[in-house]
Amino acid sequence: MLKKRIIASTLSLLLLSPLAQISNTLNVQATTETPVKSITRVQGTNRFKTSVEIAKKVFSDDITLDNVVLTSGYDFPDGLSGSTLAKKLNAPILMAGNLSDSQDALNYIYAHLKQNGNVYILGGIGVVSKDTEDTLNNKGYIVTRLSGKDRIETNDSIVNFLGTPTETPVFIASANSFPDALSVSSIAAINGYPILLTEVNSLSSSIKDDLSKIKPSTVYIVGGTGVVSSDVESSIKTLLPSSSVQRISGANRFETSMDVFTTFSSSLNTANVVLSSGLDFPDALCGSQLAAKLNASIVLADENNLDTQQVEYNIKGITNFYILGGTSAVSDNVEEAINSNENEEMANIRNVLTTFYTGLNQKDINKAMSVIHEYNPYYDSMKQAIQNSFNKDNSDNISEIYTDESFTIVSITDSVAIINYIEKRISTNNNTGLTDSQTYNIHATLYKINGKWYIDDLNQIE
Repeated sequence: MLKKRIIASTLSLLLLSPLAQISNTLNVQATTETPVKSITRVQGTNRFKTSVEIAKKVFSDDITLDNVVLTSGYDFPDGLSGSTLAKKLNAPILMAGNLSDSQDALNYIYAHLKQNGNVYILGGIGVVSKDTEDTLNNKGYIVTRLSGKDRIETNDSIVNFLGTPTETPVFIASANSFPDALSVSSIAAINGYPILLTEVNSLSSSIKDDLSKIKPSTVYIVGGTGVVSSDVESSIKTLLPSSSVQRISGANRFETSMDVFTTFSSSLNTANVVLSSGLDFPDALCGSQLAAKLNASIVLADENNLDTQQVEYNIKGITNFYILGGTSAVSDNVEEAINSNENEEMANIRNVLTTFYTGLNQKDINKAMSVIHEYNPYYDSMKQAIQNSFNKDNSDNISEIYTDESFTIVSITDSVAIINYIEKRISTNNNTGLTDSQTYNIHATLYKINGKWYIDDLNQIE
């Protein structure tokens, strides 16, 4: 296997592990302070009791509420668009069903809802029973049922009740599966964005009417074309030519959930995240209000890729983790991944690469060199090589964008890390508009000096 030593692919600079040569003069032990993490699991013995426990986390025990939202504990569609409504009403979302299954919710209502308070039931009597409604009416509460003949019409009823101002962004998600809508539920609640549900291949007339009335500045389609087709996307663009239409999606429900997290995490500016099962709906559906209170995303825990998710949390500075449901819903493996020191180091190393490539993309020599140690004997020549590359791009009127993907740790100790990743470079000739895209497999070594990671060498593997 031939290794061509490079820095950022196109910079012909030899790096001969200089930091290894001077390690005797520097402290190469980990001295950084590990952020203190907290993990709070919110659970009951079943989905109905868990919804009450979540409500207790959102509202204090001595609170008197004006409003409560009830939704089905048996199926997801009616509750998917309820997060924004509940946030607007400053209300918990509680699971209900037949009179027996509704008892936990009823007891919470009796204890915390004011006399003549409002109960909003999402869905028809087939999902939250007439007996439950009658019991509430007999207690003197004002009951409003928001429903339609099917899930799309129920969604439309909820959206119309919200009275969304014009130009408010909206989310479009599948009416036939829960993960994508749940992943945006807290973002929707925090920002007051309605969630509109659609069939895979066509927009209903009611949703078209909603979009025409709201005239959203941005339409976020959540999920891939397998759940919301390109035909639906085209219909939205035709209906709303002045709106920005953006699709947030990944290869599966978990990747889509993480894409939602990374898309909106900077605007949330929070150290909190709420984790829920991606295999069932109840906990996340009710948990949207806890996440909204915490100004946090709900993320579906991918138990097959916990380390990958945890690296993203570490990069975003997440330190407070709220897990919805018991270990049968979200296993103890999630807590172990949160507490893993190796994931902390992976995040720190990933940040080094991000800083380096951001410096290259911005042609900011100081930023790029900030992750290469000044004691490196080749520091000055490396800096000059990078600057020469910037100068040549400027002279040729070429713009270059670098990204790093598929980051993996080969080995890591307290002071040395070896990693592999894929570097992508897109060059654009600003004179002709022509672009060229190239991909490189990179093998890199980093050293930790005085508690901070620095790039030692980057090797292109051919």
